[in-house]
Amino acid sequence: MTSLSSLDQLENHFAEIVRQMDADVFDSHAFILKLAKAYQRLYVEALSATDGYDPFRQVHGQIANRLAKHTDLVTALGKVTSPNIFGDPSSNEQWERHS
Repeated sequence: MTSLSSLDQLENHFAEIVRQMDADVFDSHAFILKLAKAYQRLYVEALSATDGYDPFRQVHGQIANRLAKHTDLVTALGKVTSPNIFGDPSSNEQWERHS
């Protein structure tokens, strides 16, 4: 039996987190913050599993790319700028939750 990576385990919670978003339209930064808060240990494990200089950018990019594949949950609306986890403005995807 192969164990799931921390990112795979986080992805298993995407539908739950999308349902918990405060609005039907949200961006990747808001989604990642809610996911990270709900599943802190898995989030930290995902960060720790990276091998590069910028673990947050790597993990956040992977989360957003995985979310984009869940067309049953969300539709990508295009890029927006909002504060990232460090409070710095950066470009990220905006999503619309499916009813």
